[in-house]
Amino acid sequence: MEGLRWLQNLWLAGSRGGLLADDMGLGKTLQALAFIAWVAELMAAKQLPSKPVLIVAPVVLMENWKQEYLRFLQPVLGPVFELHGQRLKDFKNTGTARELGINKEIDIKEKEEAAELIRSGRGLLIDHQALQQLGIVLTTYETLRDYQFSFGLVEWSLMILDEAQKIKTPTAMVTTALKAMKYDFGLCLTGTPVENSLVDLWSIIDFVQPACLGTLENFRRRFHDPLAREGTDRAALGRELKTKIAGLLLRRTKEECLQGLPPLQEKLYTVEMPPEQLQKYIEVARSARQGLKGEPGGKGRQHIFQVIALLRDISLHPLLVYNEGLLADLPPARIINTSARVKKTIEILDQIAARGEKALIFIVSRRMQRLMQGVLRSRYGLDCAIINGEVSGGRRQQLVDAFQAATGFKALILSPEAAGVGLNITAANHVIHLSRLWNPAKEDQATNRVYRIGQDNQVYVHIPLAVHHLFGDGPGQGSFDQKLHRLLQAKRELSRAVLMPANVEEDEIFRLGEEVLASVPDVEAREPLTLEQLDRLEAGCLLNFMAAVYQRQGFRELALKPAPGHENLPLKLFHDPDGNPLLLYSKHTPEPSQALDERDIRAMLALEAGCRGEVGRQAVKVIATNAGAFTAAARAMAAARGIKLLAREDLAALLDQYNLTWGEVAVGCAV
Repeated sequence: MEGLRWLQNLWLAGSRGGLLADDMGLGKTLQALAFIAWVAELMAAKQLPSKPVLIVAPVVLMENWKQEYLRFLQPVLGPVFELHGQRLKDFKNTGTARELGINKEIDIKEKEEAAELIRSGRGLLIDHQALQQLGIVLTTYETLRDYQFSFGLVEWSLMILDEAQKIKTPTAMVTTALKAMKYDFGLCLTGTPVENSLVDLWSIIDFVQPACLGTLENFRRRFHDPLAREGTDRAALGRELKTKIAGLLLRRTKEECLQGLPPLQEKLYTVEMPPEQLQKYIEVARSARQGLKGEPGGKGRQHIFQVIALLRDISLHPLLVYNEGLLADLPPARIINTSARVKKTIEILDQIAARGEKALIFIVSRRMQRLMQGVLRSRYGLDCAIINGEVSGGRRQQLVDAFQAATGFKALILSPEAAGVGLNITAANHVIHLSRLWNPAKEDQATNRVYRIGQDNQVYVHIPLAVHHLFGDGPGQGSFDQKLHRLLQAKRELSRAVLMPANVEEDEIFRLGEEVLASVPDVEAREPLTLEQLDRLEAGCLLNFMAAVYQRQGFRELALKPAPGHENLPLKLFHDPDGNPLLLYSKHTPEPSQALDERDIRAMLALEAGCRGEVGRQAVKVIATNAGAFTAAARAMAAARGIKLLAREDLAALLDQYNLTWGEVAVGCAV
């Protein structure tokens, strides 16, 4: 009601148009339909001249608009006329098209007599007089571009542009075609009025209220160009711009306005890279650093962009660097266990399956979409559909309808760009962003397929990140995933606060790349680990080394449940191949020459109290240390309590025997 009143007041005040930029899921379509009905009532009452209404939308939203119109307005206003694709034939002059040797009006520009054809009207392929007599017309951006001259001769009362970011590029043919139309009132609908650049907003407002923001050149100088300069107060600039267009813009968020929507919880998971993933990540980063030496500035910059693209793939799955034929033959367990993100995603899906709920999995890479589809089929027996740019609008809706109607655990794989708009999938209450876009606004659009009006259950947004403590996690540190997540969060917060672009810009990607390469230590993941390196690393690395030794021997690690405040105990619990328990305690010392005494034995026994549940009184207990020896008192206490002691000499023998590498041992450790 508030949105409708705002539109009515704009109309009555004589405004040329308005930008309805409500958050996804707040009913922009319904508000537009209600506004159409109001204008139709005025025309029926002879308070306005009778003119048709034109709705322009992406092709993937044609079915959605038709269904919403049928639901709300057909009984009142009569049928909607679809003018796109095969439905154009009822209005198209095919004889003229054949005579001129063109298929679309836009093809006229290739003719030598183009100007004469347009001026004389001989190049018109659509019966524009018939269009003038229609009530509600629904078409696509591409159709209007291709038949601009005929559409431009019709006097429209309302022009409604859905997903109006389609006209964000001022010089694009579709933009110039739309702005050449005759319309009394232009209504733009988009949840992302600033998608990539402030120029996006200028172009949309130029349709809504021409000249409101001045010329494009002046706008660039005042608002766009300063964003590239250091020291610019981006928030202040955004507030100034928002003030300029305040009367033409209505933007509301679900958090501010929507009552009764269930809570949304975002879950961020940091998952250690498996050895193969870590190895590939470090190899690429180290090779890139070598390749940058001696490179001139321009080539070096391009090199970093190429490396970032590769590390982005490896952070999703290290096997994406292989050809698809090889990937098709891999067992599902290998696919799952070599990627931190996929491994965590499967853990999340296991829990969702146990609860009988539904999930959307957003993946950018089509190769990864197909790989994940095979994993889900093998693990859960799911015939999991994929919705991406290869799927037509009608087929897309069929897949969504089937998913909505199905009962029990289901998953749907989607491209966040292809499925980020126009789909209502409230049967799912879990969203997994397996891969990330460079634009958090588009990521939020994808989430809003689920979190919108009609959702009755709490929504969970799962974001797994591939990390490794070798890269640190402080300011300027971290893995590619961590750095990108921080950058996306900062862009998201600024975009929501003021009108600022949400996408990650080229310079920001370049700086991210430099930071990623700098955060990788000079260590080869496949290098054999040495005892001297163990000395230099933190205590957790020694614990991981011993865990890797036992795993080589067929032991299985069990989960411990630490009490609050005891989460980082140097303690691990295993079962040997026969199911017998073994409790491992590691004691790392920066002074290997000093012997450990009986206090360390007592410390180990005290650690069991920090774990919830019974660790196991019958467990074999082992203390491993990089110290050179234990004191006589320590050995006596250990013997009395059945504790096995492993000192420096024992660790050296294990290193020789198992030849463990950095990639296997350095999980959870910092240099």
